[in-house]
Amino acid sequence: YSNDEQNPMRKPNTGMIDDILMKCKDTVMRGMNFSQLKECSLMVGDASGLPGQFSDSDKVCAENAGIDYMDVTRFVGKDLDLNL
Repeated sequence: YSNDEQNPMRKPNTGMIDDILMKCKDTVMRGMNFSQLKECSLMVGDASGLPGQFSDSDKVCAENAGIDYMDVTRFVGKDLDLNL
């Protein structure tokens, strides 16, 4: 996506999350409303604003969208070297 900060698909804007939730609502999660989908959603990312990370854009995106967030290192349960 564009480097334009106003682009709705650029984090921390919520366009990507809104888009995937709408696709889920119309397919695999038929019958659930948007609020229900948000309640059972979890975003996992590597931009949590922790020391050594480049940004907090993933965490802020999840907060802006109203969904839960977890840093990838916590999600997998161990420290990862993400600078491969």
